[in-house]
Amino acid sequence: MSRRLVLFGTLFTALLGLVPITPGGAKKGTQYAILVAVSKYAKADQWRPLPYTIDELGEFRAVLLETGFAKENIEFLHDQQTDDKLRPTAVNLIKMIKLMLGEIGPEDTLLVALNGHGVQYKGAETGYFCPVNADLLDKKTLMPMDGKAGIYALLEQCKARRKLLIVNACRNDPTRDVSFAAERVQIVDKDESEVPKGIAAIFSCKPGQRSYYYPEEEKIKRSMFYHHLIEAWRGKYADGEKVTLDHVFDVVTRKTAADARRLFSEGQTPWPRRTYEGEWLLAKAAPIAKNSKPKAGDVITNSIGMKLTYIAPGKFQMGSPKGELDREPFAKGSEFHHEVELTKGYYLGVYAVTQEEYETVTGKTPSYFSADGGGKAKVAGLNTARFPVEMVSWDDAKEFCRKLSVKEGKTYRLPSEAEWEYACRAGTTTPFHVGETISTDQANYNGERPMKVGSFAPNEWGLHDMHGNVWQWCEDWYDAKYYETSPKKNPLNETAAEYRVLRGGCWNSFEWHCRSACRNASTPDDRAKHIGFRVVLFSP
Repeated sequence: MSRRLVLFGTLFTALLGLVPITPGGAKKGTQYAILVAVSKYAKADQWRPLPYTIDELGEFRAVLLETGFAKENIEFLHDQQTDDKLRPTAVNLIKMIKLMLGEIGPEDTLLVALNGHGVQYKGAETGYFCPVNADLLDKKTLMPMDGKAGIYALLEQCKARRKLLIVNACRNDPTRDVSFAAERVQIVDKDESEVPKGIAAIFSCKPGQRSYYYPEEEKIKRSMFYHHLIEAWRGKYADGEKVTLDHVFDVVTRKTAADARRLFSEGQTPWPRRTYEGEWLLAKAAPIAKNSKPKAGDVITNSIGMKLTYIAPGKFQMGSPKGELDREPFAKGSEFHHEVELTKGYYLGVYAVTQEEYETVTGKTPSYFSADGGGKAKVAGLNTARFPVEMVSWDDAKEFCRKLSVKEGKTYRLPSEAEWEYACRAGTTTPFHVGETISTDQANYNGERPMKVGSFAPNEWGLHDMHGNVWQWCEDWYDAKYYETSPKKNPLNETAAEYRVLRGGCWNSFEWHCRSACRNASTPDDRAKHIGFRVVLFSP
């Protein structure tokens, strides 16, 4: 089975007990963890087995030990335990949580991992976690999430300074016999409950979605969600020496969604809920050696706080096939489909250049949509520092790159048109990196104004807002027929013309303007309120 068939509450993986740090950076308090995994249920005729729940939490336990948890403060309940006290029944689970709550103080942290099936009944106000002895016909054998005796209530009673709940759960029927569930117990496939304040949480998918295991050919014996959680916590994707909770949330959300889209053509978007203040430091990660070669996805941060991700060399199909939806009449033959190879890697801005970054480098705030820079838009009182800078010409963007290069002692420039499209596609061949179509839940277009950078999920290579928000300048001069004769390797149109290339669409564009292949252009002195840019760092 490649998908994890569960309902609300289904794989409850609550990770509570990250390492809080004081303003000075020192760890405080003790870290506690309760891990609960159910693979095979006592009533095998009711429940589908879950193949990797125990192994996943076993691996996660090892990661916790590697990153500072003490062995004596981690309890692991699962259905292969020979000690009856460690069997994952509702009674044992409640008892274990209460015992640990009696030890935890206000400076401590708690981690609870519940990994198994769960259900939601029609008309019920709560979902239930399903312990090993769960019986669909007897709710007393289940563990409610809400209510006085529920998991949320127990966690609210905890004195721990910080608490986090991670729920790895599908929103579909987890039983062996769907007709039995529908006729006898009226199971439903939705979850409308909210996590109480004071408990940070991340769910493996949004309501209505499934949580998937990797297919056998991938040779990864984990759920996609847990795979990226474990790797992120270990520091595999870390930028610098710290692994923080925010970093883990971001990586798990982005990479899980990308894998589900790539392998199953389905949506599985983890859903983080942040209800804490400050930084949660999970672990120390070894920094990338200065002389090591960068890898795809490596992220660096420059002196002004700008994040850039490494785009590895590669080949791709540039332009659009003749049958692509909405290719014409706008394209007018300019999107000739052809193979391009980029032989050198480069770092590209994770976001379009923001207003605060532009002002830091140039001392100016030219944006129309600016709360404090003299802009004419109705954004008074709105913090627009992280909005993309706009009303910048191609010449302005080039000047920004020049000044940033001097400041950093490194070479910043605008991306070539080929570099931009290669990064936008992030390995996809569809009109948008999210698929054949796009919606206003995935990008800012058909709107009223720009939005804060990063307001939408990134593409598979970690780049935000490649579709919509603001048009982005490229280095090339524009020629509608350039693709037909351009070099196969590292194309860059340096033949002077009237216009420079713009890519990506913007906040007031139509959907088809935001396609990966869509080409637009304007004069180098155009300072429109829908034009911005992002930068390339070629020699870090």
